[in-house]
Amino acid sequence: MRAIAFALALMLTQSVLSARAEAPPTRLWVDSYNAPANHEDIGRFVAVDGVDRIYVAGTTYESGIGGAWHDYLLLQYDADGNLVWDRRYGGEGGEALTDLEIPAPGEVLITGYSPGLNGLEVATVKYDHLGNLVWDRRQSVQGFDSDHGPKLAIDGEGNALVSATDDGDFLVLKYTPDGTLLWSRHYDGPAGDLDMATDIAADEDGSIYVTGTANESHAFATVKFSPEGDFLWEQLEPGDIASVFAPSHVAVAPDHDIVVAGSPESACGVFQFKIWKCSANTGAVLWSDTAPADPCASITFRDMAVHWTGEIVAVCDGYIDGVDFHMHLFRYTGDGILLWAREFDGPGTSEDVAAAVAVDAAGAAYAFGYTTSPPQNRDYAAVKYSASGTPEWSVSWASDQGTNDIGHDIAVDPAGNVIVTGNSFDLAQNENAVTIKYHQASSADVGVGLASGAANRSLRLDLSPNPASQGTMIGYTLPKDGAARLEIVSPEGRRVRTVANGLHTAGRHTIRWDGTDAHGARLPSGIYLAHLTAGGSVISAKIHLLP
Repeated sequence: MRAIAFALALMLTQSVLSARAEAPPTRLWVDSYNAPANHEDIGRFVAVDGVDRIYVAGTTYESGIGGAWHDYLLLQYDADGNLVWDRRYGGEGGEALTDLEIPAPGEVLITGYSPGLNGLEVATVKYDHLGNLVWDRRQSVQGFDSDHGPKLAIDGEGNALVSATDDGDFLVLKYTPDGTLLWSRHYDGPAGDLDMATDIAADEDGSIYVTGTANESHAFATVKFSPEGDFLWEQLEPGDIASVFAPSHVAVAPDHDIVVAGSPESACGVFQFKIWKCSANTGAVLWSDTAPADPCASITFRDMAVHWTGEIVAVCDGYIDGVDFHMHLFRYTGDGILLWAREFDGPGTSEDVAAAVAVDAAGAAYAFGYTTSPPQNRDYAAVKYSASGTPEWSVSWASDQGTNDIGHDIAVDPAGNVIVTGNSFDLAQNENAVTIKYHQASSADVGVGLASGAANRSLRLDLSPNPASQGTMIGYTLPKDGAARLEIVSPEGRRVRTVANGLHTAGRHTIRWDGTDAHGARLPSGIYLAHLTAGGSVISAKIHLLP
């Protein structure tokens, strides 16, 4: 039945370029970052902290007396694309930044590999929103995985979880918010061969899930640890001929069960997309699906995102018809029913390569990567589908020199603006980290009263009266003590006023917003967003301000 469902969904595939249900987004700004070394600067990850702080992380090429090397690169932009600060972290060696997370409002966390005195180390670094180094922690590893580096997750208490590969085993590190190492754990697969960790996730209760490959890539292995670091279970998922292609990704669904996806090898000897859901209690597989239906058609899994409703969107790329290499998106219910499959043929004449996927609070899916025209011209490419699979818009971007522009990551801020990052080749400056922000015509409706992740289910936000002319009472409920920030956001996605910011106790709070900006000036009538950030989670509600 799943093969039939996939075939039917694929029949509905449309080129976004041929049917747009929504006006293409407006490009607000483009920033091309070139570090003083004037060499390689690459934006690999993008994350947003509210509506006015955008973080881009990657690597930069440094030079000095001892030669040249790569460092971590971290950039902060404001809502208007102004570079607020840049930070480089590393020594005279080859750093490789491999993940970025926002652990709490006003904080940013990065991790990767960094050379140490006795070999390579997993270096995890926290900064505050002013660019101050809060802490850095390093852990020596042996026999690391050079292709799939350390990954980050944040649990419900704000602890930082790091997965990596150490001496042929999974390695898990748990740090408190102040950087204290609580524990480290290893997992050695059943055959005792090479095991490589490629992703990590944590739930609200602090349970930790790590996925990767086991037995020298003969199977995917997903394991669970308790908040105290106790090993609880393992789940092994081989390909049809006992071979898999890293990486696999893992996410916690709103029902607390676990979603895993990767690329196993089929009976035809090509890699396909496979997704499966496991019981959080036992690791037992609840359902699984494989695409394409033809085991001799090849697509490779790249990324997935889980919506607050439990629906899952995955992006892949490859050949379904054996000829055309395109992006492919798949959307499933939390019970494993394939809702739709879409093939995106970008504006280039050759390959369309996927890098990342995101979903907004309203359920729309955004895929990002690059499109290629022979012989070497690559352009950024992004596409949006509604929750029902309707193609909404697509955009592409090429640098002035029209050479290699390679997209790596995408994010949607609480106001519905889309931010992408990657790198672009410049003949004079080599690779520059290029970040672009787009404003959608539908931005005012993206986050209306919806939580943007599973961790937000216990956040509450309500408004009365609404619509309002003289102001409205904003009620907000927090599940636990901690920092919280409540902001009013304009239809264009800019913060116009912060109405609450600081440490809060758990429970319900109320505050009145009188319809004015930070300077006390009356704002024009229109649709605004009340945006609540707490514990690394966000929720937004629409305010209709009357004249």
